[in-house]
Amino acid sequence: MSLRRSLLSCCMLLTLLWTSCGDGGRGISYASSYREKSNPMPAVPGTPSSADTVVRPDLMVVSFSFWKDTASVDGVVPALKAAVEPYVRTAQDTTKAELAVRMRGVGVQPVSLEDNKVGRRVSVHGSLEVTLPPTLDYWGRAELMTALLRVGDQARAAAEKAGLGTTFSEPAVQLKNPEAHRAELMKRWVEQAQAFAAVAQGDRPLRLANCAPPGAVEQQVVTLEEVVLKLAMNCQLEETPAAK
Repeated sequence: MSLRRSLLSCCMLLTLLWTSCGDGGRGISYASSYREKSNPMPAVPGTPSSADTVVRPDLMVVSFSFWKDTASVDGVVPALKAAVEPYVRTAQDTTKAELAVRMRGVGVQPVSLEDNKVGRRVSVHGSLEVTLPPTLDYWGRAELMTALLRVGDQARAAAEKAGLGTTFSEPAVQLKNPEAHRAELMKRWVEQAQAFAAVAQGDRPLRLANCAPPGAVEQQVVTLEEVVLKLAMNCQLEETPAAK
């Protein structure tokens, strides 16, 4: 009798399962039907991410560092100054161009000296900024770059004899005042965004809305004679409300 009850219970359970999910899959067809009925509005296209323009760089920059590892900091700064000043003078005499030196910071960090003694590395950091005349062509800029590399090699050799360490970056071109092009870049971006909106709009015209404040003007070096300026901007395009 108990076996018969068990078989009867199993049959009833199978019948319920078949009724709920095996007779056509109403749950699945409902979801499919729901998806078919939903008709979301097409997404409004976004605006261009930035405005770009190409300009001629007017500055060549070399970053440098001089340092000394020592057990005592006495006399370290004058020794570093005595190495930096000839480097700057030689660069000025070699380039014969308008040159500015910008000292940017002093670093102090622990180091291991001989016999496992603890000392300090005192370093100074700066950059040479050489103004590029508008008349200086590609070959003149290339000559200036190699001249600055030679000056760095000479300064490195002299510093090693004085027990100092050095690093010099490769000369790189850039624009002295990229922010001077902000108004031009914003105007260019608005024109591009409006032209894009005119093409992408549907039945109703699109307009710019919810604009975030633009970021800083960034620059990307392409060649010795080309720098791309970029101004990132972010607005939304929305449909113009219908006239009431």
